[in-house]
Amino acid sequence: MALPNLPLFNFYRRYVWNEQDFEDWQNGMIGLGRGVFEGLFNGAVMSGYQAAVSGSMDIGVSGGIAVGPSGYMMVQDVSNVVTIPAPSTDPRRDLVVVRPLEVPDTPITRPTSPFDTVYLKTLQECEIVLLQGTEDVQPEYPAKEANDVVLFGVRSYVGQTSVVEADIDFEAREIYGKNSIFQNNFGRYDDRCRPYRADFETVGVKPSQLKNPSARGFTYVTQDPSAFPRDVSSNYVHEDTFLNFLTGVISGADELSSDFTPTIPTAGNAIVASISLKSDDTLAVAFGTVGTRVQCVDGIMNQKLSGAGSVALTASSKLLCFVILYSSNGTDIDEVDVIDTRSLGIAVASKVIPNVTQKVFADSPFTALTTNDIIEYDCTGGDSTVSPYAAAANTGRQLIVRKTDATANELTITGVTTLYYQDEVVAIYSDGSSWKVLWSYRPVQDVELYLDSGAGHGSTNTKIRRFLNVRKNTLGSDATYTDSATAGMDITFNRPGLYHFKYTDARAAADTFHGISLNSSSLGTGISTLTYAQGKRAVTATFPSGPRHYSTSVVLRVVAGDIVRAHDEGANDGASSQTTFQCIRIGD
Repeated sequence: MALPNLPLFNFYRRYVWNEQDFEDWQNGMIGLGRGVFEGLFNGAVMSGYQAAVSGSMDIGVSGGIAVGPSGYMMVQDVSNVVTIPAPSTDPRRDLVVVRPLEVPDTPITRPTSPFDTVYLKTLQECEIVLLQGTEDVQPEYPAKEANDVVLFGVRSYVGQTSVVEADIDFEAREIYGKNSIFQNNFGRYDDRCRPYRADFETVGVKPSQLKNPSARGFTYVTQDPSAFPRDVSSNYVHEDTFLNFLTGVISGADELSSDFTPTIPTAGNAIVASISLKSDDTLAVAFGTVGTRVQCVDGIMNQKLSGAGSVALTASSKLLCFVILYSSNGTDIDEVDVIDTRSLGIAVASKVIPNVTQKVFADSPFTALTTNDIIEYDCTGGDSTVSPYAAAANTGRQLIVRKTDATANELTITGVTTLYYQDEVVAIYSDGSSWKVLWSYRPVQDVELYLDSGAGHGSTNTKIRRFLNVRKNTLGSDATYTDSATAGMDITFNRPGLYHFKYTDARAAADTFHGISLNSSSLGTGISTLTYAQGKRAVTATFPSGPRHYSTSVVLRVVAGDIVRAHDEGANDGASSQTTFQCIRIGD
């Protein structure tokens, strides 16, 4: 009986397969997998393959997983070290790649030819390879081979003796989606206002909108979508704009932005420039402080606004990118590195950079401008005043004011509130008719008065207690404590606040009363007979038999000018340290 005509890959008739059948099936399955990977990733680092300086000119590369452009899976489970040769005449740019490698395995003697060796298997492995570029005054990265995946780039310089972290260029890294056909189709939105390096001294900026009419434009935080760039007639132009950091000229589609004054770093150093888009659809360029490459990278990642390598930001604008400019001779620009802030993950690419203004006592009274976002005020010279701009024409606008000095001088925000303490902050907003407090912050203050050991009463204010010891007085400029032989004790408040008062006393003879009064003028009248209108705020009875000590307490919200006293019947005679009066600020 003749066997049926069986299709290829029929597992149930495996004995009719020959060697070629198995090889074809295996290659077909591998090809299918590679095809899927190629379509999804088209060459990308999936995980790992991190780089770190491990020696003078050595870079350590951790294990990782990558997929080659042809779908070849490349896995390394051990770390590798790549040594970077120093250039001899000019700078050089190198690439570190992972490359597929097929390794023959399990050699045997060919059964039909005992003098030949064949391999039973071929292992799919990979290797880390350094691709050296060509030394040049304006070096470029070398071309990679067909199945290479770029892990990172390396910048090398003449006379270099060690590699630093800033020399490792992760912008060259082929990450997931970078080469994907899907990313290329769906990632077009990223082109809106996208900055890029046009050449070694020029940065290009893409338009803020896409040709697709249904695509969203590049949008400000509180404004309509941008129409950058515009020509001299303020018409939107769908072309790129170019900023030359050697000449300061802005060219291309943008005809409204003003040229800028370039800053070239000193020889062997770098400087950070920021490019921002203002609300009038023009570009602004600001330069930070010269520093090393490492300092500039640190300044960008940590948004440092002072010191070597620091960045400078343009107020009331949307930050598009940071540009690191490097000069080997202090005259020319050798290299421009563009860092799109949307790729940093530090939330600066989508916010309006606030304007911070410093003022001192000599500027008082100061009227805020609409360009002021944050005002930091030093009142060291005396009480100071800030007046917000008109509320009527600025509905929804906010202003933040902070008192920076440690003096007792006050900072008044006209018609709104007063700041008393160092680092006290208030945010106010306009409702269209007036300014209101949106939120405020007051650092915790140690404001307390603790008295003990009764010492009789005032000779004129005969119902007002006196105390022998002041155990603690940190009232500062919030309040003033006094004690006199005629008037007795009192606390006069200079600032509003919420306070807790506690008064403990005793009498050895007959029963009596003691308590706490506020702004009382009946200082020769016993607390038990006072009314609320006359100032009574707390009272308790004192019984002998001991003598025993009794306490009364109350929480009062006071304003400037209020006076609080320990008020009794003029008969309490507790003199030990158990007779106390305590005042503690607990809130605003």
